[in-house]
Amino acid sequence: GGSGISPIRAFIQELMDPTRDFASRIELLYFCKDASVMPFLSEFQAMAEIAADQFRASFFAEVVGADSRVLRGNIRHVLTETPGVAQPFGHYYLCGPCWQ
Repeated sequence: GGSGISPIRAFIQELMDPTRDFASRIELLYFCKDASVMPFLSEFQAMAEIAADQFRASFFAEVVGADSRVLRGNIRHVLTETPGVAQPFGHYYLCGPCWQ
């Protein structure tokens, strides 16, 4: 099985392509069970720093490591109990398992 983040990464790359005549604001809420094995973590962090006006990323894991940019939490907790994270009329792409 794959991580499920690869197709979302492709969507983000397409939407952020500077040759496109399309302005979009993207917010990535990236959840993983273990922060030490989050595919593309460094790439997404770099994108968020370079294109802060267009791309924002928040990282969550059940098991966090030394990277302070990855917060402890699961999707259910963050989306239901963290004010301002889930927008009522936003568009969401979800993939992967939901850990309890």
